[in-house]
Amino acid sequence: MHPLLIPVVMPMILAALMVGEYALGRVLGKPTHGRRQTLNNLAVTVVYKLYGMAFFAAPFFGYIAMQQRAGIFEWSMTNPLHWIAAWLVLDFTMYWRHRAAHRVAFLWAVHSVHHQSEEYNTTVAARASMFQDTILVVMPLAILGAPVSMAMTIFAFISFVTFFSHTELVGTLGWLDKVFVTPSVHRVHHGKNLPYLDTNYGGSLVIWDRLFGTYAEETEKVEYGTLDGLDSYDPLANNLSPWQKLIEKARNAPTIGRGLLTFVMSPAWDPSIAKPVEPVAKRIPRPSRPRPMRFAVAWTLLAIGGFLQVALAVSYDLPALHVAVIAAIGLAALGVSGAVLDRGPAPWNRRTV
Repeated sequence: MHPLLIPVVMPMILAALMVGEYALGRVLGKPTHGRRQTLNNLAVTVVYKLYGMAFFAAPFFGYIAMQQRAGIFEWSMTNPLHWIAAWLVLDFTMYWRHRAAHRVAFLWAVHSVHHQSEEYNTTVAARASMFQDTILVVMPLAILGAPVSMAMTIFAFISFVTFFSHTELVGTLGWLDKVFVTPSVHRVHHGKNLPYLDTNYGGSLVIWDRLFGTYAEETEKVEYGTLDGLDSYDPLANNLSPWQKLIEKARNAPTIGRGLLTFVMSPAWDPSIAKPVEPVAKRIPRPSRPRPMRFAVAWTLLAIGGFLQVALAVSYDLPALHVAVIAAIGLAALGVSGAVLDRGPAPWNRRTV
């Protein structure tokens, strides 16, 4: 599988799923997409692709070196049992990597970007931090000796499956909810309700959550987002603000030691008292909805950023300076798009709702 297949094909898949989900929601009388949040989700996705696309294949290049030097077993690309074993191993490591991303503060500063959306639809599936990494997930398979093409295919498959778990249009599915990561299972994971915090970390299988005591059923309406709240629709600010808050928290620690510990302890850990505090969800006031012209401008800037991302994905021989300039223009367009949404109807009329 070519590593650039994902940044080119995934946006098309996401667009098709988003349009289909939106249309079905209208037919069923269950609106799924708010214009401002959907724009923000897509802008964060394009920032992730613009910034991280060149590094997507890097872990797999390191994977090949690790597999050749440390691979323990011989794997067959034609043996279905080997494919199943690789899937289980990768899903298992995804579980623990995902769980760590919620329990370790500096990892949460990366992963929290995926959870910032206060709506839940297919656009959330591709929302990720520009600092997102892959290497910790795939390296165990390299050590076991699985071929890189097998690892990449399974990784892409699990990533693809996650698109279908990010929707409110599918209810509970009985026994499937107890084995696979269904929409109901993953809705719980995105909830900031106290009963749902730190649950359902599985990638495609929920059996790991059931084995390790982190499984929760959907029993009440899910409130989406992070406890800090979404304080901006600027995709660049969305990526940087978790780090700003974490660094500020560490700087305010009473000692250097506690300040350093802030990065590796739980996100709920308070360095002033050296223990976790009870989580409390914040309510962030919003500026009133932008007028249609602002939405038109924001959509146009998003389209520019998306076009430049695709252009970079299919340009293999551009000089590094050209790539940097194109990426910078795309990121600037997306940042301005977010600023347009944040400003509401006019800078002198920021009535909150």
